[in-house]
Amino acid sequence: MRIVVSGGLSQLGALKTLSKHLAPLVRGLLRVEPQMWSFLQDPELPIRNNAQERVLKSVGIKRRLSFESDTQEGGRGLRSCSL
Repeated sequence: MRIVVSGGLSQLGALKTLSKHLAPLVRGLLRVEPQMWSFLQDPELPIRNNAQERVLKSVGIKRRLSFESDTQEGGRGLRSCSL
């Protein structure tokens, strides 16, 4: 499967007629393609990062609700929030 995906991305990347929206996406996928398969080499790596996303979401919600994160004082208060 990796060979098929990698080959397909390479063929897309070589096309000169990619749209201005698709070309950056293909270049980005080609750049990170080796990392997309790292979970196959190390079974300890989680396939999903839901736990990390939940932590970051709570910080984002705290920042949005604080209304003061646009000031230095608000930023210091946000920094003191525990994860």
